[in-house]
Amino acid sequence: MRYGFFYGIGGELGALERVLARLRDCDRIVSLGDLWGGAEDREAWERFEALGERGIALSGPGERARAKDRSIPLDLRLRLRALPSSTVEDGIAILGPPAPTTPGRRELAATGGAPRLVAPLTIGAHPGATRLWRSAGGLARVSEPSPDATLPLGGERLWLELGRRPACAVVDLDRGVLMLRDPSAPAEALAAPAAPRLRSRRRRMVDARQCLLAV
Repeated sequence: MRYGFFYGIGGELGALERVLARLRDCDRIVSLGDLWGGAEDREAWERFEALGERGIALSGPGERARAKDRSIPLDLRLRLRALPSSTVEDGIAILGPPAPTTPGRRELAATGGAPRLVAPLTIGAHPGATRLWRSAGGLARVSEPSPDATLPLGGERLWLELGRRPACAVVDLDRGVLMLRDPSAPAEALAAPAAPRLRSRRRRMVDARQCLLAV
């Protein structure tokens, strides 16, 4: 199973198309939030919805703002309000951007800003640059990975804060790797997944405190 993640499209259909081109070999594609927020957000949303069961959307500030916009049909506003802010898929803790009701607090703040990672793999949205937290032996360290980094899974607990640039990450569970992809770079010749088996599973909300604990 291969998951693709992106964040911060902001209602730009062209940006979404570039991201989807970079993630076209993924079995499931996850928007971490802020798919809405620009002049083409309705078109971008319809394009993402066309993915069907392959697409998983989380709520961000853009979605929460549009859910209050009375110029948008009521049924669509209700669907936006129902979007989860976090979920768990195949053991991956997936977090959208923090809600405005908790400014400056992500249930991960700790002395010196270093979180203690509890989930083996967490993917979250970050408004700034992409950052990678690693935890092993009780110590956590942070770095800014290159746009084309490939990291093995399993040796350390990893938490990827996916920023707006680069905006793509791929988790290949079969190969056990986490890969970053730059959507502004020319798309590689990626093979589309052959008849992906979309297993039926019940998604559940997850509190960030279940995944990340302050040191």
